[in-house]
Amino acid sequence: MRITSGYSLTQGSAPMPKPKTKYTIEETATELSFSTQYIRLLIRQGRLKTTLEPLVEGSLVSHHMVSVEELERYRNEAPRKSRRPDGRNKFIIYLKATEIAPARKALQDAGMPDVAAGIRPSNRLKGYQP
Repeated sequence: MRITSGYSLTQGSAPMPKPKTKYTIEETATELSFSTQYIRLLIRQGRLKTTLEPLVEGSLVSHHMVSVEELERYRNEAPRKSRRPDGRNKFIIYLKATEIAPARKALQDAGMPDVAAGIRPSNRLKGYQP
């Protein structure tokens, strides 16, 4: 067995990587399934805490690093629920005036009378009778 730069190499096996302790913005975006722009927004808003670390030892150029603990904190505390009190998403359906009544009936037949009651025109439609 030979030791090379912190990794233990054995014949026929890949080196075992050290566990990550900090993530770059790109890695954080991948971990959370967000875009890098959204991660940067979270950092600017103070919702995701980072540390500025030099790109290389002694460099004046730095980049944001997110700790594993901060990533887990955000995962556990981030809101995942819909903002609606009933927990449903809001969908906008574009219908002609003649299609409103059949859509309501289809929703009632599907067991969603509360959704059917919520169908309303956003503006005045010619020929629409509630």
